[in-house]
Amino acid sequence: PNLNGRVVTMAIQSDQKVIIGGTFTTITGEPRNYIARLNPSGTIDSEFNPSVDGPVGVVLLQPDNRILVGGTFNNVAPARSGTSTPRSNLLRLNADGSLDTAFDPSPNGGVSTIALQSDNKILIGGQFSTIAPGAGATPSTTQTGRSFVARLNADGTLDTAHSVNVNSRVSAIVVQSDGKAIVAGTFTAVQGTGATSPTVRNRIARFNADGSLDTAYNPNANGNVLALALQGDGRLLLGGTFTTLQPNDAADWTLRKYAARLNTDGTVDPTFNLDINEALGNRVDSLRIHANGQVYIGGNFISLHQINTPARITRPTFVRLNANGSVDAAFDPTAGGATGAIVNGIAIQPDNRIIAVGNFADLGGAKST
Repeated sequence: PNLNGRVVTMAIQSDQKVIIGGTFTTITGEPRNYIARLNPSGTIDSEFNPSVDGPVGVVLLQPDNRILVGGTFNNVAPARSGTSTPRSNLLRLNADGSLDTAFDPSPNGGVSTIALQSDNKILIGGQFSTIAPGAGATPSTTQTGRSFVARLNADGTLDTAHSVNVNSRVSAIVVQSDGKAIVAGTFTAVQGTGATSPTVRNRIARFNADGSLDTAYNPNANGNVLALALQGDGRLLLGGTFTTLQPNDAADWTLRKYAARLNTDGTVDPTFNLDINEALGNRVDSLRIHANGQVYIGGNFISLHQINTPARITRPTFVRLNANGSVDAAFDPTAGGATGAIVNGIAIQPDNRIIAVGNFADLGGAKST
């Protein structure tokens, strides 16, 4: 597929069709406003055309095949409906691309991350400050303050018992098997359910299932955290613009440039240190863990030197690690191009082929957009 703008998010369906979202408005010259579905071959699924009026930052498939879509938009106009319906920054589509009309949380700012709990409640993060369920369908006077993070019931109404607020953007959320949620972004203070005052938490925090702050967990990153991925053993991979971590009031900081792995208590895993080359603008944007333990990392970087390995290895923008943390020497897609390359998202198909999206002009030796 040849797009006229960046792809920042995607989800693979069980039939291997791929839902993509971003800043594009055409695919191979055909109109597709900010969201589309591709067939396994990469051609456009002509039956799917929700058409929103602003960029899409996140898509997430529910177990029932409905599709959660977040971004910075105000309306959706599915092609088959012929009409535009107000939906502010978050909506849900049925599997065929039609609008789930009963779902309308209406956050008042952009949504950049969505996570599902095992009870089907929905955690969202972004740049909003209020939630007003139903405001898209009819004017609503019921606005509830929720700063940058909120939990919704399965029907899109606000879970009023869960009141987490942070002081700046949320970029990533993951939910642990015990129901605790790890939230990351640009924030420096948080206030969990039941708290009467904020607590300092620099760019990453963990909340208990009821939304109260897990006070024992404080990784303390010195820069933005953009991506999270949970391993099967509970350890957490994180990527972003940070260069140091100083967990749980440790006496000194630990150098970890743009990527790190945390133990379950929030301390830095000393066996994982990629030593990504340091440069202005470098960062890790995307992380994906394969079922076999391999780790895919995308972002803006040139090289890395994993701990206990003999030499620095060149891997522009995109790298695969073996399950033991070493660089997979056989995987070298060499993402690049004259425009400057970034891999914003990664997905793994059931046949183990990898889809990479972002801003690059060359991948694996083939010109790509």
